[in-house]
Amino acid sequence: MPQTTSQSINNPTSPVISGAQPVSLKTLFQVVTCCCVFFAVLRFSPLLALIFTLILAPSLIRTAYVAECFRQKDQPLNLKSRMKVFSKAIGEVLLTMLAGFSAFVIVSLGFGLLGLLFGFAVAQSDFLFEAGIIGTVGGMIWGMAGAFLTMVFFMVRFWNSSSIG
Repeated sequence: MPQTTSQSINNPTSPVISGAQPVSLKTLFQVVTCCCVFFAVLRFSPLLALIFTLILAPSLIRTAYVAECFRQKDQPLNLKSRMKVFSKAIGEVLLTMLAGFSAFVIVSLGFGLLGLLFGFAVAQSDFLFEAGIIGTVGGMIWGMAGAFLTMVFFMVRFWNSSSIG
């Protein structure tokens, strides 16, 4: 548990955690501005807001983590470096999403093709379409597993602490 000291000047009963830094007004305004932009996009198009959230939230978290690592080394990032880290994080998120989606499509269509071939092997023309649908649905289940494993692999590869410059 962090040590607390009491402020004797303004309010002697309010504890202050030693070592904690207060949030600056600049950070507070940035958070409020981001919330306002998000809610405006959400009102305009909920799907677009969801897509932006899925892409930007991990990128912002990654950027904050890298900035904190550099700050702990007494090398704070300037704006240009932060934008470079943020754009790299967006690229990594998009690449991870693309790889996961590709794995999902390949596995799902592969199972659908296997179901179609199975239906063709049975040689019942009315069973052919149903077997293809069943194979595709089963493929979607396994495709989600493949997409999840692919995304975990990419996150471990791109988002480990040794990848911080």
